[in-house]
Amino acid sequence: MTAVDLALEYGYCDKTIRKWLKREDTPHYKSRSKQPRKLDPYKEYIMNRMAEGVFNCEILIREIKKQGYTGGKTILKDFVAPFRKQFKVVAVRRFETKPGEQMQADWGYLGKFLLDGRLRKVYIFVIVIGYSRFLVAHCTNSMDLESLLLSHQHCFAMAGGVTKQIVYDNMKTVTIGRDTEHKPIWQTRFMDFASYYGFKPVAHTPYKPRSKGKVERAVDYIKENFCPGRHFSDLADLNQQLQHWLDTVANVRIHGTTASLILESKAEQAVKGNWSYIEFLNRLLEEEVVVRRKRSLVTRTRLAKVPATKTLASFDFDAQPSIDKRLIEELSTLSFLDRADNILLLGPPGVGKTHLAAALALRSLEEGYTAYFITLSKLMNTLQDAEANNKLEKRIRTYLKPKVLVIDEVGYLPLNRSMANLLFQLISRRYEHGSIILTSNKSYGDWGDFLGDSVLAAAILDRLLHHSITINIKGESYRLRDRTKAGVSQVPPTKEV
Repeated sequence: MTAVDLALEYGYCDKTIRKWLKREDTPHYKSRSKQPRKLDPYKEYIMNRMAEGVFNCEILIREIKKQGYTGGKTILKDFVAPFRKQFKVVAVRRFETKPGEQMQADWGYLGKFLLDGRLRKVYIFVIVIGYSRFLVAHCTNSMDLESLLLSHQHCFAMAGGVTKQIVYDNMKTVTIGRDTEHKPIWQTRFMDFASYYGFKPVAHTPYKPRSKGKVERAVDYIKENFCPGRHFSDLADLNQQLQHWLDTVANVRIHGTTASLILESKAEQAVKGNWSYIEFLNRLLEEEVVVRRKRSLVTRTRLAKVPATKTLASFDFDAQPSIDKRLIEELSTLSFLDRADNILLLGPPGVGKTHLAAALALRSLEEGYTAYFITLSKLMNTLQDAEANNKLEKRIRTYLKPKVLVIDEVGYLPLNRSMANLLFQLISRRYEHGSIILTSNKSYGDWGDFLGDSVLAAAILDRLLHHSITINIKGESYRLRDRTKAGVSQVPPTKEV
């Protein structure tokens, strides 16, 4: 056979066949040395990220470029493609928490809205209670630390309290970074805030959104269902509409996850306990009643403006030995409401007057009574505005409706004669019809001075004290005592009132 015939039979070039025929040894190709590729130093990192479920090459190339990668995206895509099926993220079991255990918090950007006549960016702070998926939120124009803390206070009031833990994204107002052991370094002022409210902050693991997936979905839910088609006059109007939507839509819908949790739990108990169908249905209805009562209490507490975090259980009686604990426990039975008795809490600033007043109002709400909490300065402002608009009678009637009216911070600011007269009208109208819980830093002998009229002061005190219980608290301020322990300042001696 000629070289041409061999070339045709084996598919090689005839020149190659002739070259091989001239050789004495068996022909073979030399293997080329493998050249290093630009992606090689980063393959281990990419493999770890794919194991975490990250296959988006836009994210991966951004991350490895920060580490020094100078190559293109095509080589990265070619490397990732075969592993997509191998590292396919499998379904994970949903992580659930017990009641009172955990909240999840996060910021979201709602968009630009016309507020106060100009286009402004609006951010929303959202908290979701892990167990019930109860949703609370507050809108601001900034995501700075002051806005964060203020939004927490609004949300705690709307939620009716705070859980043991709150999970956060790694926002700079909460954590300022991580140490060498990858533990979060907490922002000092935020930790003081968390310590005051008694919750433990938890920073979720970066690149693992499932660790706070409840609040992630909640932010999207609000954007998709609350914002479209709405208009707001200002930020206050936006928050008012948001709260109404939460109360009437978001928090009254049947949540697919939580409803299934209750149903699955009851079904499992029914099988183990061999319940009848009627008993199973009764247990489900009982659960629904409990949930609705809790929601009702949260809503009524918010409308009553009562600080929900102030409870009798959280009051430190050991720090204020001048308070008769048995008397407070007797008042917590709420028998004074049936008699329309008043409670007057006197003492210097910071000794717990407001805490006790709010706690008794909260107990009233828990037992189904109506209550309202207001400071004297705000009360005077609303009554004066109503008088100026010829709506005084209507406004006074709103303060006559609650079974318990808490008037806080009486005596901190002096009143003129017009204000004192408005206060007299309200107290006179409530006399023997509804209880007033009042806090003041003034002794009864000083009321003539801050009211500016001793005769009017005597008339007000006559009605307040006729059916009343006076609790005179002596001792040092909680706030100043804490500052002293920290070495910030000395506690001045308190004046007995």
